[in-house]
Formats: sequence, structure tokens, C-alpha cells
Amino acid sequence: MKHLRKILKHILTFPQVFIHKLRGINHSYNDLVNFFRYFPFGWVGKNKTVYFFFGGRLVKFFYGHLKPVSAGIFKNGEYDEVGVKDKVVADIGVGIGDTVIYFVLKGAKKVYGYELNKRYFDMAQKNIDLNNLRNKIEIEHCGIASKKIKSSDVILGALMPKEDQLNVEKANFKTLDGITRERELEGAVLKIDVDGFEYEIIESASKETLRKFSYIFMEYHFGIKGLEKKLIDCGFSVNIKKITKVKVDYHPMEYQQMDIGFIEARLLSLK
Repeated sequence: MKHLRKILKHILTFPQVFIHKLRGINHSYNDLVNFFRYFPFGWVGKNKTVYFFFGGRLVKFFYGHLKPVSAGIFKNGEYDEVGVKDKVVADIGVGIGDTVIYFVLKGAKKVYGYELNKRYFDMAQKNIDLNNLRNKIEIEHCGIASKKIKSSDVILGALMPKEDQLNVEKANFKTLDGITRERELEGAVLKIDVDGFEYEIIESASKETLRKFSYIFMEYHFGIKGLEKKLIDCGFSVNIKKITKVKVDYHPMEYQQMDIGFIEARLLSLK
């Protein structure tokens, strides 16, 4: 069945891939197949930008040094269960701007985003501008942590390209407690995807801060650890998505085995 799906994927995307190869798009066949399986009517430009329809509008997305499928969260279902309509969203780990744009197009009334990687932050700014969403999205080049993360940090070294690590120490750092004091986040949605730093963010946050959020959706990278207990102790019902075990040979030894999954938490008093 797995091989059949792979064959069908290549057959169904062949016309688009063939057209783009004729146009001189410099991506591998597989890179284009992976994009068009999500966006069969999408378009890959020569300017490192892809175009596709989502939520009834044309989305423009700059992927830079990455691959066209970097826009895949718009169609892969990863955030389909996150209810953001008419909500304020705090997005920790903006990346290149895919999730903040996704949340607005799904009906969020305002998104506040935080991204530690300067290169990704700049790309996210570009993508917000490409889609004229400055009135709905505000992002900061900022890490969320209880203490400043050094460029020599082992997890950072495992998960961030070396050329990006040196810019980390130039970034501003805030705590989750701090951003809830700065913004009106009562009843907001919190999304966290920070490649292994999620444990420190949750453990260092006060009960009062976490209970400001009606819903938390978080990707974990090295197992559950204390995340479930902390959220339950703060009054959330917790749903743990299936753990996927991934071994990454080029990571430092203690971080090669990654147990990746999602935690969905709802504040019980607001159910």
C-alpha cells in the first residue's frame, strides 16, 4: 500500500512537475512532487516564492533557502483542530511565518508572534507583507525563555543551523509571564513549536499565566516529560497525540532520539 501511494503521488503530480521543469524551476523532481501533492493547482516561481489558494484567497509564500513544501502546513492538517476563529493567538516559534498567516486566514482576529531565529524572522516579515496582513499580525525577533539562551546551547546546536546560532545572543528574550503582561491575552490560544525549548517555557510559567489561555497546542520533541502534569495541575484537560520516534544521526548523542508529538490542552473552566 505504501508503494502504491508513492506511485499515485508521482502520477498525479506529474503534469505540474513537468510544466515547472520545462520553465526551468531549479528543484529536484521529489521537491516539486512534495509541493504539488498538497497544492495541485499551486505555482512555484523562480523568485523562491510559491502561490496557492487557501481560505478563498491567493497566498504568496517566500521559502528562501528552504523547499517549496515549507508552505505545507496550509494543507497537511497539522493545525486543523486548533480553533482560532475570532480569537487572539500567541504564536511562539513563528518560523518563516506560515502559522501566523494560517491562523489569520482561519479567522483569528489578531496574532502575536515570537521567533528566535533572525533569518526566519526576516522571512516571516516578508511573508506577512506579501499577503498584506500587517494589520492582523505583529511579530518580534524574540526568544521566550526564563533565561537568555546562549549560542553554545546544546539543544540549539542540534536544531539550528550553525550560521544562525551566532545571532541568537543578539535577540531579545521574554518569559511567557512577561508577554501575558504586555498583551491582552485573556482567553487567547497559545501555540508553541520551539524545537525542544517547550519544556522550559511551560515549567517556568506561573499557573496564573497559563490559565489566561483557553487552549494550548504544543509540539514536543523529546517526549512528554513534565508537560502533562504541569498543565493538568493548572486546570487543563490534556490530550496527547501519538508519539513518533525519530532518530537524527547528526544531532549530539543525547539528542539523537527524538520522541515527537503534539499536546492539546483545554482550560476546563472554559470548556
